[in-house]
Amino acid sequence: MNSANPNLGKEAIDNRFIRAVIALMDTGIATTQGEIAQALGVKSAKFSEIMNGRMHVGVDMLSELSEEYLVAPEWLLTGRGDSMFRPSSILPRLIDSDEVQTAHPYNFEDDDEVMAQRVAKVEQEEKMDLEKNAAPALMTLIAEKDKLLLQQAEEIGRLKAELSETKKHAERLAALVNTDSTAHVG
Repeated sequence: MNSANPNLGKEAIDNRFIRAVIALMDTGIATTQGEIAQALGVKSAKFSEIMNGRMHVGVDMLSELSEEYLVAPEWLLTGRGDSMFRPSSILPRLIDSDEVQTAHPYNFEDDDEVMAQRVAKVEQEEKMDLEKNAAPALMTLIAEKDKLLLQQAEEIGRLKAELSETKKHAERLAALVNTDSTAHVG
């Protein structure tokens, strides 16, 4: 297909397929890639090749993903649509049986709320990283300050000793001056 729209290319469709699979696992709808591969009727090795970008996803897998997990087919093929998942009154069948589920397995959330939760999570992780990295930096700064205070205390001690010696020397000189002046008077 020679389309000027890059969203319609095989790589773009592959990327959306991968994003959908990751979203299914992130939301807890599926627990592993193997579970999804089994539900789509594909071998784990082939599924892994698609997930690693070494093989293109076929229309049959896109169709199965859309049917099994209510992924919006328009979003998969074109990237258009309000959501990755589609609302449906027709519920997917259970993987292990032919029975129709009575409870909807998907949580349809407000996109703004989901984005706000993700932003909050990222901000929390950044804050934790900052705190984790700040503690060693703060400890290093405190250690450097302690070292400087110790050096200054040693310098003060040395200066006090020098001052004491100077004072004693001055007192001896004063005593000599007083003795010499007393001896000559008289």
